[in-house]
Formats: sequence, structure tokens, C-alpha cells
Amino acid sequence: MAGLLDSDARIAPIPKPNPRRGLLGVGAPQPTVYNNPGNVERNQDWAGTVSGGYGSNDRFAIFDSPQMGLRALMRDAQTKIKNEKGDLRKMISRYAPRSENPTERYYNYVRSKVGKNKVTMKDLPNIVKGIIEFENKPGSVLSNMYLKPEIFNEALKLSKKSIPKGTSLTKARQMARTK
Repeated sequence: MAGLLDSDARIAPIPKPNPRRGLLGVGAPQPTVYNNPGNVERNQDWAGTVSGGYGSNDRFAIFDSPQMGLRALMRDAQTKIKNEKGDLRKMISRYAPRSENPTERYYNYVRSKVGKNKVTMKDLPNIVKGIIEFENKPGSVLSNMYLKPEIFNEALKLSKKSIPKGTSLTKARQMARTK
């Protein structure tokens, strides 16, 4: 599979994306071939990014591993929880604006995973799981890969650390052990 971990825990060569219809109902490039389960944009200085991008104008970041892509999604969600004072509808509206997404369907799906509209940092895992499933289709090979406990939990742990741009998964793991 493209973009998944190879035997040395690095990304496999990244091919051109294959359009696929998911819950969004549009033929968009799959973000997961780039270890970016939530289409996190390049406009942030994310740890774990590699050169280039994908999508229109290379708008979306490419990550060196599923964990670092998940970490970026989690960090982005943490910021939105804070900035939107826990209002899930406002968070999803900012994350998946109506101009690009079926925002109401997106919100309803994530809310079904969280069970409420007023969220806290404790809800982060369920928010992120909802985003992953909405972006990549529930039960798909890609959603299941990102939701594997060993991948998801490591990303969650790393999301609680401040890690500089350009830091690989290997280096991030070392940093997390020393702090």
C-alpha cells in the first residue's frame, strides 16, 4: 500500500493519488497516501513533514509516517478545541468549511462519535477518530490502519509534546523518551 509503513517503519514511496469516493461523496485525492489522514494543510510548521505537498497548489502536507500525520491532526484539533471554546460545531465548521465540505454531515458524523457538542481535551481521541473515519470511510483499510492502537496511541502521546518542524518520527520518539 502506498504511503504505509515499510519494514523499516518509514513511508513507502509516495505515488500520485488515486481519486476515490468516500463519505464526502466527491472524487478527491486520498490524503492517506501521504500519511495525512485529515488533510492537514501545509501552512503550519508541522513536525514530521517531508518536502512537497499534494492537492491544489500542494496545499496539504506530506508526513514521514502515519504517527506524525496523526500528531498534526491532533495538534490542529487541540488548537480548535481551545479557540472555539469546545464548541464542536464551530470546530468542524473551521476544520471543514462549507465551501469545501458537506460541513453539516461532517459535524453530525463526528458528533455521533463524541456524543456531545461541548467538548474538552478528554474528547480529543474520539474527535480525531471521527475525522479519520469521515475522511477515509469507516472500516476502510486506511481508517483501520490509522486507528490501530499502536499507531493512534503513539501519535496521541506525541501530540502532547512540542516538537520542532522538520523532526522525523525517529527523532520525535527519542525526544519523547528524554522528556
